[in-house]
Amino acid sequence: MEALKAYNGEIGVISYVVENGLVAPQTDYKYREDPDRLKKDYVHDHTLRKALPSSWGVALGSGSEAGERYSNFTQFEMPAEYNVSNCEIVSIIYDTDTREILQVDVVKSILD
Repeated sequence: MEALKAYNGEIGVISYVVENGLVAPQTDYKYREDPDRLKKDYVHDHTLRKALPSSWGVALGSGSEAGERYSNFTQFEMPAEYNVSNCEIVSIIYDTDTREILQVDVVKSILD
């Protein structure tokens, strides 16, 4: 990721693997008058699969300058039940003290 602006404070990064296009039942509460609100073929997007490398990610250090680039390497074995072609990586830069999200980046296909 590349910092869009300068920031003072402790920052960290966490990445999430999310999967789109999962078809499964879902109750649709916007149709309250419909006695059969269960939609059997609802398409679920942005289904959280994994937090990398852990629930709160890793510290990047103190502050950033605009244009400063960060990278963080982690790896894990993708379970066979995930459809890798439907997965994305969402990376979040955040203030580790306040948990304020400072910046988000999405990699649309992890196969590219």
